Amino acid sequence: MNSTSGNISSVQGDYTECNSKDCQCPPINMTYIKGEVQEIHLNRSNHFRSICTLNTYTKRTTGVVKLINIVPLRLVTRLTPKVGSTFMINAIRYLNLGGNTDTIFSRPRKVIHESHFERMKQMYDPKTISHVGALVFARNPYSRLFSAFIDKIFIVNSMGLAQSVRKFINANKNIDCVLDLEFSDFLKYALYAKTRVIDDHYRPASDLLNVHTICHAQEIFIVKQETFSTDMEFLFTQRGLAPYKRDTLHRMVSCKRALSNVEELTYTSFLEFSNSVHHDCLNWNILTKRLWQSFQIQGYIHERSPLPKFEFSTKHDAQVFLRFVVEARTEHPVSKEQSALQRRKAITNVYNQVHESLKEDIVTQYHEDFELFQYDPSSVI
Repeated sequence: MNSTSGNISSVQGDYTECNSKDCQCPPINMTYIKGEVQEIHLNRSNHFRSICTLNTYTKRTTGVVKLINIVPLRLVTRLTPKVGSTFMINAIRYLNLGGNTDTIFSRPRKVIHESHFERMKQMYDPKTISHVGALVFARNPYSRLFSAFIDKIFIVNSMGLAQSVRKFINANKNIDCVLDLEFSDFLKYALYAKTRVIDDHYRPASDLLNVHTICHAQEIFIVKQETFSTDMEFLFTQRGLAPYKRDTLHRMVSCKRALSNVEELTYTSFLEFSNSVHHDCLNWNILTKRLWQSFQIQGYIHERSPLPKFEFSTKHDAQVFLRFVVEARTEHPVSKEQSALQRRKAITNVYNQVHESLKEDIVTQYHEDFELFQYDPSSVI
């Protein structure tokens, strides 16, 4: 397996950490983007094409998929949840419709994900897609599954999914509260349940693509969660995006993305909390502690920064929580190396507690993701 595709962030760092809204964002490193990064993307595309040929996908002339047109980039795509989809919804809105980026990127996550782009979508078959480029999103399956668990179960941002997992697990266990669900419980549900809730957040990314059709695209660009910022900068540069738009999105993806994600998740979570706390086993104290822990897991807050004491009791306290986040990031700034370390520690620790049979079934069910996108099935990071 070629490991070159995963070396972007280890060489240069995937983003410039910004701990305040007014920090300075360094310009795009064009030498790096047009040199090493371009070679990595060529490798990804060539590998994807080789798998298309090896698996005879290119010989299949049937299959239709509805894709979003990103007009300024001359690309079509289908977004993949848990792979920068929130950023991409905002970026597509800005690129296709214009507007103020600060306003677009500061919307609540629930509002953002109500953007369906139906007027921007078009049906493509192997013949019609051969005239356009395709933008594909990928993430290590181990990481994507863990991210879905943290986002939807651990901080209960989807009570429907949490209750569905609990019901499935209770066929063999007795779990009274969704807060008692463990990562292994979620994995069993994701791997074995016949009927699943919002499964596009954790089912194989290749399942969402209609690979048979994508294989016929004129060009294929692969953006990975692990190197998302650098990949997007390469894409903006390679597709000749107008400099002012490229630089604007560079600031959003490379320097403001962490703070933007924190704000979106906080407002969304507090809104969900205000509904969830009506369940007997849930309360604001537990839920806000978990939200803080999730930000530490994701590397947004330093692992040494404790959540200050405060009696959270309403969705309007989101502003207080965000103030605590900003203060923590100011007192203990999180470097890109520290952020990556915290993410690696969290995912390594959680998978150390997962039974080997579950890991083997992940490799089996997500084999096409590992193969198409050059992820090592023997490593969770």
